[in-house]
Amino acid sequence: HAPASIKRDESGKVTAFVCKPQVIGSYDSGGRPAPYDADLPEREVPADVVIVAIGQAIGHNDQQELRDCYRSGFVLACALAVGVAVLEVPVFRLLIGASGAGAELAQEAWAYARGMMIALVIGVMTTFGTYVLIANGKTRPLVYLTLFEGIVNLVADVGFVKFLGMGTAGAGYGTAVANIMRLGATIYVVLHETDAYRCIRLGRARSIPTILGFGRSTFIVGLVGSVS
Repeated sequence: HAPASIKRDESGKVTAFVCKPQVIGSYDSGGRPAPYDADLPEREVPADVVIVAIGQAIGHNDQQELRDCYRSGFVLACALAVGVAVLEVPVFRLLIGASGAGAELAQEAWAYARGMMIALVIGVMTTFGTYVLIANGKTRPLVYLTLFEGIVNLVADVGFVKFLGMGTAGAGYGTAVANIMRLGATIYVVLHETDAYRCIRLGRARSIPTILGFGRSTFIVGLVGSVS
């Protein structure tokens, strides 16, 4: 909505703020959308005080820096996913071997780990999409995405374990399928609810050191949790 006018009563006191619905138009050379009037009636918002604020923005409103942060985060997420894919096989083998379990138990653990290794790689990219939605204030879709993932996980587990007789391996693959479906649904929501794709495409990966500095403690906590 764009401001249109301020209504007053006979004594001059404010009674309402009048605004005009807008439609987001094409982007200009600076990357800012150019809104225009929608074919809708003006809207009156009852008010007794109207505070005029011009040129307000959160932070310093640097559009290019915002794009760079998106691009840097995407590059880091891809690099982390590749790193996990490369390292998880020897790490899982090391952990299973160090557990001192018998041959049968170790075989069951490795059967489950195969599915979990797929889930871990997919989960890295899903986490990036989740934080994109949080940064854009789109928290409600996350509730539905979590419910969706849980239902898919349950159905996949039952299908693989009970009907296909895959045992422990089926539970791991069920988690992998749920993660893949969650990633696909997250990508769909991100593309339709945010401008992250455009930011990633136009940004430059020059904010990586800053992001790594902020995320060091979170990364350590996550790493410890993953190993556990």
